[in-house]
Amino acid sequence: MTGTDVTLVLLGVLIIVSRGSLAIWPVATRNVYQRLLKTNLRVRVFGLAILPLPLVIIVANQGEPRGDAAVILTGLGYIIIFVVIVFLFIFPGIYRLVTEAVLDAMDTVMLRGVGAISTAIGILLIYAGVT
Repeated sequence: MTGTDVTLVLLGVLIIVSRGSLAIWPVATRNVYQRLLKTNLRVRVFGLAILPLPLVIIVANQGEPRGDAAVILTGLGYIIIFVVIVFLFIFPGIYRLVTEAVLDAMDTVMLRGVGAISTAIGILLIYAGVT
C-alpha cells in the first residue's frame, strides 16, 4: 500500500468514527459536540488536536507519484490547515457561533441523515484506499 492508500483508509475510518454515531445516537452526539465546543479555549484545544491530521496527509503524499488522489489529498490537507488556523485559532468565536447555529437548527432526522451520508463517504474512502 502506498501512502495515499493508507491516508484514504485512515481518513475513512476517522470519518466513520467521528460522524457515524450521529446515525445511531443523534441527540447524544449533538450534545457531546456542543459541550466540546462550549468555550473559545475548548475550540482552540480542539484545533490543536486536529492540526496533526492535515500535516500527516500532506507528508504521506509527498513521495507518491502525483496521481489524482494524491493531488486531491494534498490540496485537502492545505485547506484543512487554513481552516484550522483561521477559524479555530484566530477566530474561535465565529467558528463556535456557526457550529452552534447549525447544530441547533438540525432535528434528529437531519442528524441521522448526516451520520448515514458520512458513514457512506467513509466506506467509499476505505474502499478506494484498499483497491
